[in-house]
Amino acid sequence: MTAEKAFFIRILSDFLNERPTAARSDVDWSVIDKLSRIHQVSGIVYRQCKEFLPEPYAAKYENCHVAELFYYYNRMSMLDAVAKELSARTIPFYTVKGLDVAQFYPVPALRTMGDCDIIVHPEDKQKAHEAMVDLGFSVRLQKDMDWVYLKNKMEFEI
Repeated sequence: MTAEKAFFIRILSDFLNERPTAARSDVDWSVIDKLSRIHQVSGIVYRQCKEFLPEPYAAKYENCHVAELFYYYNRMSMLDAVAKELSARTIPFYTVKGLDVAQFYPVPALRTMGDCDIIVHPEDKQKAHEAMVDLGFSVRLQKDMDWVYLKNKMEFEI
């Protein structure tokens, strides 16, 4: 394993275990940058390494960190609106995948995800669809069991 891969894993492990990450001078930050983009963890890298991030990565990672926080709070606000609407229509539902995993992160906002996954009973699918449309979501995809909705660049999958 390369020094960069080992350090990258150390950063993630330290974050999940709520430990500080010690600086290393023997790593190529372009490799760390590539790994963090591939795995969408730039906010975590910033949080763990902000004290010793070399330029130009410091500003870039700070921007990613702020964007991830902003996106999280917007997503949670939208999820709250969806949950209220489904509940008002007496549609039982539960969230799965990234939304549920995020609660176990030291900073849930840094659990990036592409969409919000919500499970409803097949009998309630049409009522859930009507709720999403009434909330201003556009239908991005309706295929078999997965119906994907989009609003303000946020995807919800029912």
